[in-house]
Amino acid sequence: MKSVVAELHAILACEMNEVKLGKFDLYKCVDTNGPHQQMRGVYHDDGWRGASDGHILMAAKQEYPENLEGKIVLKDGSILDEHYKYPRWRAVIPDVTFKGWQKFRLNFAELADVLREAKTHEKIWKKRMGKKYLSIISLNGVVWLFANQLKLFATIMQEHEVCDIFYKDSRCPITVKTDTLQLILMPVIHD
Repeated sequence: MKSVVAELHAILACEMNEVKLGKFDLYKCVDTNGPHQQMRGVYHDDGWRGASDGHILMAAKQEYPENLEGKIVLKDGSILDEHYKYPRWRAVIPDVTFKGWQKFRLNFAELADVLREAKTHEKIWKKRMGKKYLSIISLNGVVWLFANQLKLFATIMQEHEVCDIFYKDSRCPITVKTDTLQLILMPVIHD
């Protein structure tokens, strides 16, 4: 039985694509169905624009108009009232310099194969179980991730030309940290 680290090395050891994909739309990371209005927009915080749906959190260092500082902007361009407070997103980004965090390179080609296989299985199960079915990918039965969230995570990494991730254990998010991008993907199930 492979260890988690061995499995991560198999799936996450890569050469970065040279394709330039442009700026990523942060609204792909917002929560579109949840009860919290503030999670449906992009938050502007000290030069960072951030969005989260509760499973994935992305913050990118980007310029924006001064009048948006501290504001949450919905996809339609409207700004939420002042009484809506965005969660403290910086508090959930782990400090990957602490002991136990390991750095890996994401192999986008191998990940694409895994995601393609998951999509095939998802189509079959959706026919049997209805539209609510979502594929979950397991890394050696220890780290479980929603396939659609893992695909979004990898897409963001490619568009920001990043392929290094940090991993500690099944209770911690898979994390990307650079000077211009902070990105986490929460596991679905942990031991």
